[in-house]
Amino acid sequence: MQSGTLSDRNATLLQAVNECVDILANKLHRGGKIQDKCEKAGFYERLILLEKQFKGASVLLHKMGYLPTGFQNLWSNQRLLNVVEQLIGSDIAGEESVEREIVCLPLVKIV
Repeated sequence: MQSGTLSDRNATLLQAVNECVDILANKLHRGGKIQDKCEKAGFYERLILLEKQFKGASVLLHKMGYLPTGFQNLWSNQRLLNVVEQLIGSDIAGEESVEREIVCLPLVKIV
């Protein structure tokens, strides 16, 4: 993760979530599943409004196969890995070939 204040890091993660919601809204709109992409809605309301138009939108958000850089940085943060290792042990990734790293999936472009 980038160095900086906690609020800087949180802003990066909020931006990453917004990026995922944007991709989902565009995909649903192109597919004719929603009429309004709710672009003017705030961070805490937008996904709720998309869900009202298309049940299951929030589930699709987590199944898109897209992991923004902000989340990649979070999951590979050394301090976070140290905490997880203390809690569950050193076999974090579930494979012997990967030591002390959480493997992040590559970015996949969703059309």
